[in-house]
Amino acid sequence: VSQSLISAACEIIELALVGHKLSTSALSAYVIVDLLVRLTSDFVGSVISAGNTLISQIAEREDDAAKAGRYLQLSLMLYGIGYLPCVVMWAFCMDKVLMFLGYDDNI
Repeated sequence: VSQSLISAACEIIELALVGHKLSTSALSAYVIVDLLVRLTSDFVGSVISAGNTLISQIAEREDDAAKAGRYLQLSLMLYGIGYLPCVVMWAFCMDKVLMFLGYDDNI
């Protein structure tokens, strides 16, 4: 519970600093970018979550550490392969997405 409160407080402070040092339009662009990046991260991160579930079941049921290790390596590899195109896409397309949403060039 305390970790959630500290995390939420840090996010609020972060938003307050961005809004204070920049402008409200920059703050809204920051929130949109953060939302899109977090959605992508959560979508790709579900591979790790599914892998953790599978690995724990294999390790407990079959007592096969080598098989569990292979599944761990596979889930990490799929995470990297899945996340790299998302990072590249957001790095090159985020400005176009913000322009599509109606933000101006100086954001």
